[in-house]
Formats: sequence, C-alpha cells, structure tokens
Amino acid sequence: MAALIALVLAAQFTPESGTARLARGLDHLPWWGLGIVLGGALLLIEGLGPQGVAPFIYFQF
Repeated sequence: MAALIALVLAAQFTPESGTARLARGLDHLPWWGLGIVLGGALLLIEGLGPQGVAPFIYFQF
C-alpha cells in the first residue's frame, strides 16, 4: 500500500510529456489489450479496497 501511495505521489511530479507518452501508449493498444489493462486496474482497485460495508460512524448524533 505504501508503494502505491509513493507511486501516485511520484506521478504528480512527472513532466507532462510522461503522462502524454503513457496516453499515447494506451491509445495504440488494440481494444482487447485496453480491456485487459482496465480489467487489471479494476481488480487492483477492488483488491485494495475495504472488505464489506463501512460502519456508520454517526449513529450517536
């Protein structure tokens, strides 16, 4: 989790050419390749998320 946070923070300081290069790279993927990348991203997000429903913390107010 700390590595993911560090990666996202480092991405904020990359020059615009780096993000444009990433966008061009994704643009050249075939539709099924982009689907695999997006599916993997969804699996990563789902795997890092909390399990179950978050408790309602405002029940005493």
